[in-house]
Amino acid sequence: MKPAFKYQGLGNDFVMLDWIDQPYREATAYLETPAWTDQVRELTDGECGIGADGLIVILRTLASS
Repeated sequence: MKPAFKYQGLGNDFVMLDWIDQPYREATAYLETPAWTDQVRELTDGECGIGADGLIVILRTLASS
């Protein structure tokens, strides 16, 4: 798994994933898989993972892939 960064603002915690180096089509295809859904649940779970209210994935634009 890529490094994750946790930020806090206005009482909410957010996890940011920097996937800028991943090809756009591959990254977005993975975001639609059941494995991704499970990873998000584990990552944002406060007891088992980092814990967060939201998740932000930074992607490269399609034009730059």
